[in-house]
Amino acid sequence: MSGDRNRTCSHFHDCVNMQPRELEEWLETDEAKSVGATDGPLNDE
Repeated sequence: MSGDRNRTCSHFHDCVNMQPRELEEWLETDEAKSVGATDGPLNDE
C-alpha cells in the first residue's frame, strides 16, 4: 500500500468501531438510512 492509503486506512480504523461486515450490515438498517446527508454529490444517483 502507498503511504497515503496506509494513513487513510489507519485513520478509518481509528474512527470506526465495527468490523467491515458489521458496518456493511448496519448500513442496510433503517437506522443507518435515517441519519446523515440525504442530498448532495455523494447521494446523486
